[in-house]
Amino acid sequence: FNMRLSYSRLDYYEKVYDQRVETFIYCHINAFAYFGGIPETVRIDNLKAAILEANFYAPVYQRLYSSFADHYGFKIIPCRIYRPNDKGKVESGIKYVQCNFFLGGKFSSGDDLDTQLRYWLDNICNRRIHGTIRKVPREVFESEERSKLKPLPIEEFKMSTVGSRKVYHDCHVFIDYSYYSVPFEYVGKEVDIDMTKELVRIFYQCKEI
Repeated sequence: FNMRLSYSRLDYYEKVYDQRVETFIYCHINAFAYFGGIPETVRIDNLKAAILEANFYAPVYQRLYSSFADHYGFKIIPCRIYRPNDKGKVESGIKYVQCNFFLGGKFSSGDDLDTQLRYWLDNICNRRIHGTIRKVPREVFESEERSKLKPLPIEEFKMSTVGSRKVYHDCHVFIDYSYYSVPFEYVGKEVDIDMTKELVRIFYQCKEI
């Protein structure tokens, strides 16, 4: 995972093993904590953890990610399809970490990789003279960009568990050893689940039922 601030080119990297929406959101939370604030907008490369239907003018957002964006107060901007310039900064960031940090690296464990990655991020990646802006990202960030970020929220975002289920012929779905009823017209259809400790919400084609 890579999040790069567009002006200073300050980077945040994190090792992940999947592209689940919960993982994607936790990476955002960690990136915002690393930056010490939140940008006004976040441009997304249309992965399913955030964008269900890639349409620049009327995109369909993943429900949990959209709730997260509302909680943190940033606007989601999907990249346009077949417009590689829209995501050029992050794509170059991925090439950079692959060719600079990972190439020839040796890691005894996942934790060791995390430790080395954070050291590289703090002491090499964000302290180098960036090839495009010809300045040090950390210095530009501290002097010009940090003050432009929005403050982190006081309340923690309540993460829910998401997934999908097929509605049985008896108008029920099975979730964590319990049955929940839905209207009969959804029998045989695939519905989306959004579950917290206090509430189970069921959706069909992005509409809560």
